[in-house]
Amino acid sequence: MCTLIVVHQILEGKPLLVADNRDENYDRPEEEAKWWRPESDGPKIWSPKDKKAGGTWIGWSEYGVFAGLTNRFGHKPDPDRRSRGEVVLEALMYQSAQEGARAIAAWSSTSVNPFHLIVSDTERAFLVWHTGSSIELEELGPGAHVITERSLGAAESKREDYVIAQVDHLLQEGTLDREHLMTLLGTKRGMGFDDVKVDVPAINYGTRSGVVIEIDRREDEPVLIYQPGGFTA
Repeated sequence: MCTLIVVHQILEGKPLLVADNRDENYDRPEEEAKWWRPESDGPKIWSPKDKKAGGTWIGWSEYGVFAGLTNRFGHKPDPDRRSRGEVVLEALMYQSAQEGARAIAAWSSTSVNPFHLIVSDTERAFLVWHTGSSIELEELGPGAHVITERSLGAAESKREDYVIAQVDHLLQEGTLDREHLMTLLGTKRGMGFDDVKVDVPAINYGTRSGVVIEIDRREDEPVLIYQPGGFTA
């Protein structure tokens, strides 16, 4: 489970704003986000790391490319397939979002478990998703895009519906910014898996961390925030 919000080319001076919650077992080891180089001849990336499988679910590269992933609900992971954390790492090795998205879309659907992936730079954004039988590619237009593990027909999701409604409200009110998205991702309503910030102690599961990536044309460097334990409303 995860909740990924990508705001692309609709905020003045800010072509890309990303906010994300990672939901996972509390005892699955996770390394805090930092700059590192996954491949000796590839770009540096800023990302957290899943210490169990070695990949990541979200990141930003020095090429100016973002990639973020959620699992796809309803498909039991096949341990013989490649880790989904490799999907994000490969997408970030390319110099544009289009190149990264096309590279992932070319993977064999039998080589990796189902996922939803957004790859974006400041100019273009793409959605790549593994349905369980095929890998599809679609270019996203300017807008606020919300992806969870239940998106694209995987299953109904009160969490996704709530987040979409809240993001639309913030946009209409002119308050769609990183502070409000961090507050939204910290929302707890006592709804278990349907909460925005998930906490299900009975199965040792919940929101492990939050990430914000903001590209502001007025600033020399991107805003990169990693919050262990997730954000607070």
